[in-house]
Amino acid sequence: MKTVKLGIITLILVFSSVTNVQSEYSMADYRKLKDDKQFDLYLGGYLTGITTANTSLAVRKQPVLFCQPPKLTLNGSNIKQIVNGYWEQKSIARDDSTSFGLVALEALQDAFPCR
Repeated sequence: MKTVKLGIITLILVFSSVTNVQSEYSMADYRKLKDDKQFDLYLGGYLTGITTANTSLAVRKQPVLFCQPPKLTLNGSNIKQIVNGYWEQKSIARDDSTSFGLVALEALQDAFPCR
């Protein structure tokens, strides 16, 4: 049993040292990577997380983060359109170091406000 645990820990350490994973991207990162197919995996994960959080809030009868239309499925393509439009059109301080996740949330709230 100790050998199995040691093996698992070793694998985790090896794979974590050779993968290039970034937990948070800035808007500068987003603008560089948005056309990269691998970045779409990050966007998929972001959307899964934010929509799951929204669903959890709704189930608990708490205010949701944004009100997504029932027939709209968010995906990498439309989140890019929403974020790009928000970033370009809103009179926000365009600091490239701003968290992509924060801008994406604000963009979703702007695109799908709760009334």
